Amino acid sequence: MNEETENGGNIAEHLARTELMAANNVRKLDKTTLNNLHQAIDKARQKMQQLADEAANARKEAEKELLGAQGRDGDVQKLEQQEKLNALKRKQAQAQKTGNRQAQDDYAAAIAAQQAAYQAQAEREAEQERERQQQQREAEQQRLQQQRQAEQQRQQQKTAINTSSNVQISMDTDDIVAQLAARDERVAQGAVDSLMQQLQQAIAAQR
Repeated sequence: MNEETENGGNIAEHLARTELMAANNVRKLDKTTLNNLHQAIDKARQKMQQLADEAANARKEAEKELLGAQGRDGDVQKLEQQEKLNALKRKQAQAQKTGNRQAQDDYAAAIAAQQAAYQAQAEREAEQERERQQQQREAEQQRLQQQRQAEQQRQQQKTAINTSSNVQISMDTDDIVAQLAARDERVAQGAVDSLMQQLQQAIAAQR
């Protein structure tokens, strides 16, 4: 059994066989042999637990690396926090098995403090996220307000240009009409003066 454990053989299979043999021959084996058998069983169990822990740690590390590569730092942090809590709970369970009451209480207090710290951190991060979103909404509202104001200014400028053009056109038209009227008046006056002069010359010739 020890050789299989050291060489990394099929520990689970040999452990099951050894446990069965120990159970069936508990009265046939002397105390030394039985103790050695139990020690071998304990060692095999520890080895299996070690392998299981190593595999679990490898999986967790791979998951954290994947999350980190995906930019999910928050999820990485949650995994690390959960690992710390699980480690404390395992130690608390060990203390309970050994009957160490003080250690149990200390681990329980550590777990409660750790959970409170994580909760406070989560609340702080949630508040920061709310503030960030509020700032984004305010910035967007300000941008839209500025856009509306700019559009209003463009419309006002366009209206002012159109009004100025209409006034200028109206003023130009009135001026042209006035000039034409003045011209016609001068032409008419000139015609009258010419006729008067011709009439006066005709009268003088008759004398």
